[in-house]
Amino acid sequence: MFWCVLHNSILTKDILIIRGTAVDPLCSTCSLLEESISHAFLHCPHALQLWFEVLKPRPGCYSLILTSDSVEELLIAWPKAIGLHLGKGLWEHLPYAVIWTLSENTK
Repeated sequence: MFWCVLHNSILTKDILIIRGTAVDPLCSTCSLLEESISHAFLHCPHALQLWFEVLKPRPGCYSLILTSDSVEELLIAWPKAIGLHLGKGLWEHLPYAVIWTLSENTK
């Protein structure tokens, strides 16, 4: 699943439109912006709510979600953002768990 996210292989509406399918481009979840992988996993209000909840103990990391243009950019920047502290292993895996959860909710 992560390979699909990182290689734009998930059939979000922007990909369907590029492939010639006539669909409403707005996000199926929020109907506010065009649906894309980065919108679905990072910037959709539904995704942002989940990120906000899981990042409450580390509010400084939330800005990384808001400023990342892609999931790949987030995953590259994540290790530096979490730093070294007790529980680092858990925090290292957090973005993968959130992305997986969001993908399961869109099925």
